Amino acid sequence: MIQWMYNLAMWGFECAIRSVAPFHPKARLAIAGRANLLHRLHEWRAQHQGSLIWFHCASLGEFEQGRNLIEEIRQQHPQHRLLLTFFSPSGYEIRKNYGHVDGVFYLPFDRFKTMKATVQALEPSAVCIVKYEYWVNWYKALQEAGVPIFLVSAKLRHNQRFFGRLGWWWQKTLRRVNHFFVQDDETMRLLQSVGIESVTQTGDTRFDRVHTIRQNAPSLEAIATWCGQAPVLVVGSAWKPEASLALALGQQHRDWKIILVPHEVDSAEMQRQSNEISGAVLYSQLTPGTTEGNILLVNATGILSAIYQYANVVVIGGGFGKGIHNTLEAATWGKYILFGPRYEKFAEAVALIEQDAATVCATASDMAKAITTAMTELSTTRLRGQKGAMLVEKSIGATKRIMQHTELQSILKK
Repeated sequence: MIQWMYNLAMWGFECAIRSVAPFHPKARLAIAGRANLLHRLHEWRAQHQGSLIWFHCASLGEFEQGRNLIEEIRQQHPQHRLLLTFFSPSGYEIRKNYGHVDGVFYLPFDRFKTMKATVQALEPSAVCIVKYEYWVNWYKALQEAGVPIFLVSAKLRHNQRFFGRLGWWWQKTLRRVNHFFVQDDETMRLLQSVGIESVTQTGDTRFDRVHTIRQNAPSLEAIATWCGQAPVLVVGSAWKPEASLALALGQQHRDWKIILVPHEVDSAEMQRQSNEISGAVLYSQLTPGTTEGNILLVNATGILSAIYQYANVVVIGGGFGKGIHNTLEAATWGKYILFGPRYEKFAEAVALIEQDAATVCATASDMAKAITTAMTELSTTRLRGQKGAMLVEKSIGATKRIMQHTELQSILKK
């Protein structure tokens, strides 16, 4: 009965996305990207023979979390074909040309017949899923085909469906996993509490990733010149509350340099802001010698992690909405971080607060006060930021621990 209800929900979910696709850009991409998907996967597999390791990431954040593992396997075991799938257009559209794998596709919607056909077409030697995405029919199809499933940097919480009234049914999907590589003690305890013992606490691969990003980050000379010797506030992955606050502070503190990087680039809106807001400059119009203005509107993607190197203080967006974005990309540079109250689901944010490397602000007004204090007491701010860098440094190594796991190694060495 529950399985039937789940299948009905999956059918309804797919129908809903198809119905809104003409009016919703992301839904339209999700549907278009899955057109003739099974046929395209068949063709791709025919052209890429041999052992296949299949990686899956829900979206871009999970991809970055698993990226070091993908590239490590590519380097150490080049005999395997590597496939990467995404559920969300936010991941696929940005990484569809990612060069360290042999193919990038969308994951089909979770209908058992479709998933079974997909698994049969691909015949993977193993599947590595980053952090989460527990699609019931997909896991069932993989298990029935004898394909090992590995969860990488898995994170579970006590209030998730696996541990509620119908937990016994959802746990069937968890039990199909061959091994969990988990981030923390809580996830290990939760899995063990329901009788799952194939668990290793390896830590979070995101620490490895941000460490690598910092090592390879480019110098952005135009931004460095524009910042000069002024105190710099970077507002990264900004939603409307953080963006509005940044623009207001830019008007109040002309001696600061404020770099605003939105969660999603709206070119028309940013052009309007640059025309109407005193001191605002578009990144696309920045030249190597530009020093004018005190608010830089970054109308480009893919450079936020490098921009953080120029900050004195960092605000991470999303905390006044659904939840904060990546804090570790700023922490690895030793930057003091501020964010709104929606952070509880992110263990690294909790750890940064405990280390006094980050501060949570209940309201935008509180955040404005905290920013002002941090920007005027830079020596203290610098010391607090260094604690975050130390946290990242001592937390790296998850990728290496996963690579050393016996069951995974036995597959990779074939």
